[in-house]
Amino acid sequence: MRTMTTVLGVLLGLASAVQVGESLSAEAALPLHDGRDGYRPAVGFGKDIYLVAWQSGMAREGDIVACRVDKSGRALDAKPIVISAAEDDQERPRVCFAGAPGAPGGGGGGGGVFLVVWQDLRNEKDYDVYAARVSPDGKVLDPEGFPVAAGAHNQAMPQVCFDGKDFLVVWQDFRSGKKYEIYGARVSTDGKVLDPKGFLVAGSDKPYLHRTTPAVASRGDGKCLVVWGGGSGVGYVSNLLRFGGTVIAAGKPQKAFEIRQKEGHKKTPRAGVRMNLAAGPKGYIVVWRSWASVGRSPGPSRDASAYTFGANGKPGKPFFPTGGTRYLMDPDIAWDGSAYIVAWYEQSSRPKVKNQPHDKVRAIRVSQEGKPAGPEHVLAGSFASPAKAAALTTDGAGTTLIAYEKHPETGAAPIKIAFRVLGTR
Repeated sequence: MRTMTTVLGVLLGLASAVQVGESLSAEAALPLHDGRDGYRPAVGFGKDIYLVAWQSGMAREGDIVACRVDKSGRALDAKPIVISAAEDDQERPRVCFAGAPGAPGGGGGGGGVFLVVWQDLRNEKDYDVYAARVSPDGKVLDPEGFPVAAGAHNQAMPQVCFDGKDFLVVWQDFRSGKKYEIYGARVSTDGKVLDPKGFLVAGSDKPYLHRTTPAVASRGDGKCLVVWGGGSGVGYVSNLLRFGGTVIAAGKPQKAFEIRQKEGHKKTPRAGVRMNLAAGPKGYIVVWRSWASVGRSPGPSRDASAYTFGANGKPGKPFFPTGGTRYLMDPDIAWDGSAYIVAWYEQSSRPKVKNQPHDKVRAIRVSQEGKPAGPEHVLAGSFASPAKAAALTTDGAGTTLIAYEKHPETGAAPIKIAFRVLGTR
């Protein structure tokens, strides 16, 4: 793996040094697809390969593409693999690998296939959830993808994990035409949707209470934890906020839990804020965008941006991954074998210059108890060339690939998907 010394990091303008025992690769950019801007990367790992997928273009021309990267940080594809170039937009990909049974998150060996899921507008009227399998050698096994959920109205914001036997895809679903609910479906490693109509994960008997933005992870033991947000609206301002979850085994949801903001628990995500969840050997951690320092009064997502859960899905405690109140934007999380890695982007100001913020991508290790377990790293971003939309995955043995949008210094240049590899020596 290419490594950078502290001196080189300073020369490149990094704000944090690499901890002794860690390595951090130089930044690398992935090739463009048809010269289009790259958005919203997602990453999976399996068979010693990272698969970085992203949304290429938008505004009725978004496609889902990907490139493979090896553990040393070397891109293996001279041009992106086109997973789906169907009509209209394909957006917001997520990636998972069918790994060895018992491996947290399905990390290393086993079934030998990636599943990429996304929200799809090819019907030109509402979103559906589509998926495609990709082999570690870069072959798309389901060209253009297959529908996982294509019912009435919107099925959107999918997330995916591997439970040791099958993939579990979850999404927010408006099939009722009245409110969003959380649905799920299992997908086998040979690409068969085992629950063609999906199954209800979380709903409500109140027509005004939505369930949205699910996240899912598995410890590879045949069970998955699903968490979600929601409330009486699907935007960022909502009364009667809810934060809940349930364990799913063999396609069957178990007893759900719910934490209600109106009961005085303000350390929960705002309605409509996307979450990401990771599994470790002793439990799970979910992360979400915090709204610290925004607004004039305390409220949801201002006092925490993460939550711990036990191995059985029992809620633990809220916290900030950075150890203190921060405005963390769209964090992602994974377990690297000894700690959780959290990456996010955050606005920073130019030194000695006010009112000129820019976005930087940062990362930190976090213990199973929710405490910072290492230094904070600044990976990318400057006033001239901001970086945002961080996504990550690990090999489960100390090496983590963090991908992000690298915005150009001029509007004439495209937005690229770049990455760095954080590892332990």
